[in-house]
Amino acid sequence: GSSLFGENKRYANFWSVGGMWNIKKTLLQNTDWINKLQLSASYGTVGNSGIDNYLSRATVSLGTMYKGNTFYVSGNGNKDLTWETLETANIALDFILFDKLETKIEVYRKMTKDMLLEIPWSYSTGFSGGYGNIGNMKNEGIEATVSYDFVRSENMFFQASLNVSYNKDKITKLFDGRDEFQLPDYGLNYKVGHSAGELWYVKSAGIDPANGRPLWYDKDGNITDVYSDDNRVLLGKSRYAPWSAGLQIDCTYKQFSLQA
Repeated sequence: GSSLFGENKRYANFWSVGGMWNIKKTLLQNTDWINKLQLSASYGTVGNSGIDNYLSRATVSLGTMYKGNTFYVSGNGNKDLTWETLETANIALDFILFDKLETKIEVYRKMTKDMLLEIPWSYSTGFSGGYGNIGNMKNEGIEATVSYDFVRSENMFFQASLNVSYNKDKITKLFDGRDEFQLPDYGLNYKVGHSAGELWYVKSAGIDPANGRPLWYDKDGNITDVYSDDNRVLLGKSRYAPWSAGLQIDCTYKQFSLQA
């Protein structure tokens, strides 16, 4: 339970379950070149309450008019504001071969539900917006780490490690049953079935060779030399790189060490 949330929905349950199968110990005890082989899986939920104080409460503030003796409603509150939930399922394979090559591969799926974000309201309410549980998002991906000991002796050790990850996100639900929510001032367009970071721009059609002017596509796919923000479309490419990778080198010789 958390007093940060509305009085109607302060409490929630979170749990997890996991297991590991030591394949090396149960099936491959006599296979010398396999030093470790484990398969693990887990599934569970975690709650997020990372919001400021009093967002669920209607608040009053002191105004500056009439020598500071005025009060006004500064926050409308939300009695139904509740926990954001991260639901995660993953499967991992961890093995060591020839006492030199260590690898871990993990596949995951994360569902974020009841996301805590600010919602814009109509100015007729007297407020520009307030916090709510606005929608759901799915992240799926894979992470892999490979390490190899090239040299391992009394005076020298040399190891290289490579890690690679891929992640794809998709909006699965928006607030108030909306299919799409645009923030033109920020160049953002959140749409169910698309990535939260998908680029939303007027699509370029190249350059007119006759006069050197830039050409654009309108929403109907026609080429025009007139630029208009009204022709912005989701381009199918994300502003966030789906792939990432890193390489690490560890080297030790007697009393000297180097990491890169």
